[in-house]
Amino acid sequence: MVKIRFMKVGAMVSKKFTVNAMSIKGKGHTRYAFYALIMALGLASCTPALNWRAVSVAGVATWLPCKPDRAQRQLDIGGQTIQMEMAGCEAQGVMYALSHARVPKASESEAVAAAWQSASLKQMQAGMPQHTVFHTRGENQIQGRFFKATGARSNGEVLKAQLVWVIKGDEIFHLAMYAATMTAEQADPFFSEVKIQ
Repeated sequence: MVKIRFMKVGAMVSKKFTVNAMSIKGKGHTRYAFYALIMALGLASCTPALNWRAVSVAGVATWLPCKPDRAQRQLDIGGQTIQMEMAGCEAQGVMYALSHARVPKASESEAVAAAWQSASLKQMQAGMPQHTVFHTRGENQIQGRFFKATGARSNGEVLKAQLVWVIKGDEIFHLAMYAATMTAEQADPFFSEVKIQ
């Protein structure tokens, strides 16, 4: 017996489909049961493997579809050496990253964020990105910058990105998605649930 569960994120509705080829007698019926099993397995392989959960890094919180790895490292950006905290994971071929950095002076945040944006787009060999305003959620809404860009990996394969930078005083928050292709189902919970304390 094969049990397959489909889950729709958000509505939190799940359905179980059961195929039991052994319970159907007769050659013809067994053949149909076998076809049903193949179809069910095919549907299972198309089922989204996204398991959304709340994740926070140094005052910024959102949803990630997979259990994140965490790391800290120093970056040289815009003439500044900054300490960055990160949480990231990969699901369905999409790389997700949530980052936080603090600069020595709040007056330098804009310049460091701009240099960070430029370096990120240059690294992926992006053409002219689409740029819009981004707003966090919650009582303390903060405005940021949202980019959609298409570039290439080092091996020449197409690489798409959706990138957000939000500044709060001397803190810079960054969200990033990278993949060959990405859907609204993969992106919306990640970007629509961003809250900064």
